[in-house]
Amino acid sequence: MTHDRIAQGFRRGLASYSRAAQVQKDGTARLLNLFDLVSTQQHFENAFEFGCGTGFLTRALLARFQIEELTLNDLLPEAEARATAGLDREVAFLPGPVEDLIFDQQFDLIASAATVQWVDDQHALLEQLVTALKPGGWLLLSGFGPGHFTELQSLGLSQLGPSFRDPEGWRAILPAGLHPVTVQMESHILRLSSPHSVLKHLRETGVNGTVGRQWTRALLKDFENRYQQEFGSANVEHRATLACLAALGTTVSVRQSPSETSPEPLGAPDPGPPKTPMAPNLSALITVFYGPQPCRSSEATRILSS
Repeated sequence: MTHDRIAQGFRRGLASYSRAAQVQKDGTARLLNLFDLVSTQQHFENAFEFGCGTGFLTRALLARFQIEELTLNDLLPEAEARATAGLDREVAFLPGPVEDLIFDQQFDLIASAATVQWVDDQHALLEQLVTALKPGGWLLLSGFGPGHFTELQSLGLSQLGPSFRDPEGWRAILPAGLHPVTVQMESHILRLSSPHSVLKHLRETGVNGTVGRQWTRALLKDFENRYQQEFGSANVEHRATLACLAALGTTVSVRQSPSETSPEPLGAPDPGPPKTPMAPNLSALITVFYGPQPCRSSEATRILSS
């Protein structure tokens, strides 16, 4: 999908995104909660967020961490005003496709929520981001997988490319130095009132570019009839896969201290010893993927680590 087409959809949905994108907002919170399970780090000198949109993750990062310098990016230049509205501090902003950016500095935190699936060459992007990370830096990502909008896919309407990866697909493109520690997977189902409201949700969240057609009254009526016949309701299924992969410089610490009370996620593998020697100059990757089906953390860890 071209940058122009992606930008057109999100530009139309920019005003309604914050209200309609509840799954994306919940995924942002889950992403940072997973980070808390594997790291106690609270201070970052230099952070970068790409695909900031209306600022779900931006505000969550600033509320959760002490960040000295923050640089934002979005495909849409006009996203800057919405992402930074109400902030009591200055942030830098770099407009345009993230894969076209040339960094003149390194970051100890790079984060993005529900954006990476729009990048065609994700392997090249990960290589670019790892180069931009300081040794021991963190990379936090979230995105949607191949189970996204399964109903629309079954009707031949949703055009999801290979960039909507499952965990095994991500395993195949991870650059050297990104070490998976734990994986979380969840499923979310949106319940909407009618087949027409399905299309409205796409438009309000800016992802209507995945449905490659111009709608007429006849096509809309046909879609509504086929949807009701196929599913008997207007349930839109967002299958959400939450995957947590982590590595911290020369050591990895995934066991919480006795003073920390955050519960381990359901199905998480045994974290093992408090610290495990690692090769130096590793970066860390925590990812929340929205994908095809839920599975146990240990199974997903095995897939990504094998």
